[in-house]
Amino acid sequence: MFDYLLIFLFSSDFLLAGYLFLLAALIIVIFRRGSVCFPPDFWILELFALSYFTINMMQNHSITISVLMCPLAYLLGANLDQSEGINSIHKTMLVLAVGMASHGILNFLYETVKCGGINYSALHYDIWSRSISSVTGQMTNYVFLLSFVGCTVLFAKAYWKIALILSISLIHGVICGSRTYVVMFGISFGISILIYILYRREKRLRSILIILLASFAAALILWTAYQKDWLGIRSFFENTYLYHRLFSDYAKANNKGLFTTGRWATKLRYLAMLPDYPMGGLHMRSITSWYSHDLWLDIADRVGIFPAMLIIIYTLRMGIRTFRLFINGSLNLEHKIIYFNYLVLIMLQFILEPILSGSPILFQSVCVLDGMISVYLLQMRSGKTIPPELRQMNSVVREGSGT
Repeated sequence: MFDYLLIFLFSSDFLLAGYLFLLAALIIVIFRRGSVCFPPDFWILELFALSYFTINMMQNHSITISVLMCPLAYLLGANLDQSEGINSIHKTMLVLAVGMASHGILNFLYETVKCGGINYSALHYDIWSRSISSVTGQMTNYVFLLSFVGCTVLFAKAYWKIALILSISLIHGVICGSRTYVVMFGISFGISILIYILYRREKRLRSILIILLASFAAALILWTAYQKDWLGIRSFFENTYLYHRLFSDYAKANNKGLFTTGRWATKLRYLAMLPDYPMGGLHMRSITSWYSHDLWLDIADRVGIFPAMLIIIYTLRMGIRTFRLFINGSLNLEHKIIYFNYLVLIMLQFILEPILSGSPILFQSVCVLDGMISVYLLQMRSGKTIPPELRQMNSVVREGSGT
């Protein structure tokens, strides 16, 4: 239980000291185990973190402690207790999701008090730093939580508390005008319904009919409520920054609807300039005056191709591991929905936002969960409590410590 408290405080970046809670959790977990297991991908992350830190310090005269926490976050996940199997991973994911979401909700409450009411502007605030925060920075707090969207409907009894948190996050997302959040919310729900139908073979037709009827009824109720402005729903939505970005006269005049954005053109420019700046140095951002909004390209721009290649290798392996978890026969339907959603949403976030510089806690949380998944899959492959690859490493650690 104490481990989960520390992980919650880490994921919420409590008082901007999330890394301290991460280190505390890692030390306590290793001390309790009496050994350390090092899955192979720890060394990929370690090499990435050291190369990123060194090159960034030399090229950009900037010190980034947060990147050094990534391999340690992975190590924490790899050493957490997994006596309950997939349920141990599930509990940790819930803690990470609620921890990050609590940070976002506290930001929402803080700026509501600060502004004397709902803040409909494009500027938002972080409760811990008291500084201005971007919409992207606000919404990344809810990425893990979005993995549970479908389960709050399909398994409502088990996830009603998560449904309440999701409702607040959805209101926050609409107010902030985050197109990415709203689209990802819809994608998560759509994926959940699709997986639910595919895996309920014996009741597939019945499931399809129930879902179609329920969706039609919900859409009709929402449309009627909007048109008649029940409970002020229409007035609320048309005051939000999301409405301003999508449907206002300003959005139409400036061609800034949902599917019109300069991000893809910027990514292509970054790719074209990569051979000219293989060592990074933020030249591409200086030329374009904008982030590429891409985990891998933004890393390449800052510290060069070598660290970018390492993180591409790691994220690909992480994606493959998560997919292997999804197709694992030991997972029930509920877990399959959650972890496939998680995989899709995290990869979308990597493609759409500069995560490592904009939301390091999110990437570190991914590393924690991936560390757990790595060990779980190794255990499943070996059929033993501790996989052979890790048992050998543990014995080396014990011999080195003289125990």
